[in-house]
Amino acid sequence: SDDPDNYDLRASIEYFQNNFQKSIEDGLKAIKMNPDNATYYYNICSSYLKAGEYRKALKNIDTAIKLKPKDVNNMFRKGIVLLEQGDRAKSTMCFKEAVAIVESRLTDKSSTGDFLNASWYPVFLSEFKKAESNALKGIQLYPSFPNLHINLGHAYLLQGEREKALQEYRYYLENAKSNPKRIFLEDFLRLRQCFPELITMLDEVQKELGIADNS
Repeated sequence: SDDPDNYDLRASIEYFQNNFQKSIEDGLKAIKMNPDNATYYYNICSSYLKAGEYRKALKNIDTAIKLKPKDVNNMFRKGIVLLEQGDRAKSTMCFKEAVAIVESRLTDKSSTGDFLNASWYPVFLSEFKKAESNALKGIQLYPSFPNLHINLGHAYLLQGEREKALQEYRYYLENAKSNPKRIFLEDFLRLRQCFPELITMLDEVQKELGIADNS
């Protein structure tokens, strides 16, 4: 097909099937056809990251930021790339910028996506109370949206409230419709990277919930 969106869609499908090299190939085709679409660079960054190609991941997310400098997801993703590279100082700067952007936009009319970001990004700055507060606000406004419960669970867990965290995780896993176990594992991977001192506890919680690493 001559439509770059089709290649980007194929790249996303390959990504979720763990075919990262094929995802990169299709992503590069999309970019070649439309080099001004920030989303293509964001998506291929994710594939490069999974493939362990950190320099290429960083280059592509930097291009996405140049094209859409106010997109909070791009800035957060750059923080994740830098965290995986082991550059804690620069990753923290990115997380701070992402939190500042999302907080400045947060109102009672904000979308579920805004509340998801506002209850996840502060975790990477160890602002667990802020993450908890934003998750609770989002749940109050969108009570039928289960995905906010996983973020509330993270906030509780990182504040030492394990039983409350497990309750939120179970609610999320039972009610979320789109790949709940995969998202859970992705989140826990990030938490292990950010808080290596908590790996044992995270492993125990994952085991208690009955989620295998290959779920």
